[in-house]
Amino acid sequence: MAAPSITTLQEIFEVEKLSAEQEKAIDSLLAKKDVFLSLRTGGGKSLCYMAFPIFYEYSNSLDVQPQILIISPLLSIMKEQTDLLASKGFIATFIGKDKSEDASILDGKYQFVFSSPEAILQNDKWRDMLSGSKSFRLFVVDEAHTLVHWGENTKHGQAFREWFSRTGEIRSLISCPALVITATASKEARKVIKKRLALNNCVDIIDSPDRENINGDCCELYQHPYFLFQSDDVSSDDNSCMSDSTDLESDDVFDIDDTYPELE
Repeated sequence: MAAPSITTLQEIFEVEKLSAEQEKAIDSLLAKKDVFLSLRTGGGKSLCYMAFPIFYEYSNSLDVQPQILIISPLLSIMKEQTDLLASKGFIATFIGKDKSEDASILDGKYQFVFSSPEAILQNDKWRDMLSGSKSFRLFVVDEAHTLVHWGENTKHGQAFREWFSRTGEIRSLISCPALVITATASKEARKVIKKRLALNNCVDIIDSPDRENINGDCCELYQHPYFLFQSDDVSSDDNSCMSDSTDLESDDVFDIDDTYPELE
């Protein structure tokens, strides 16, 4: 891997070195290959896109500042990740945070732009930004299992957030590799996600789904928005940053307003 010095990574991200999975993911993205990255919570998935600009700038002659678009399901995740990136010296925001930032987003002044599928796909302003931009170098889908869990109709009724199943439309608007990350996706779910995102011949980096912190009896939960949960494992100390909405803990119901940042 052609890489910046380990001192740079240590200073910015406080890590001694990248894992083999992280190196493979970043190498593949630099080679303009799509990557499906499924690692356990704490595996450092988010670091793969957070560190990408450093590796990209090291490996390429720059004519424009490389930008990264991250599709994320929850406002709380966007806030946490943008705050974390800002603390590392990066320029990051999310669509819907502050209308006064819209012009700067349109002008490409942010290195990291977070959004929900609804916010960016339902507004022609943002669609036109993507189709007209030449600076996006990476498209990230965080918590990618939500494309299936929230975006698909179920036997209980219509999809909770149908725009998640349309996230793949973004691929027709920008031309860059995709990084799809999750800690919770079955083999069947991965097939659906790949189809939705047009991931053809992508690089699969799949870790064991075994989770030592989860045990107990299995039962079926009705997929109503008021019965969605988050794990209590939300520490960003290891730069994996957030866990999966399907990691169930009875005392961690999130606010329904958290799922619609564009309506704030």
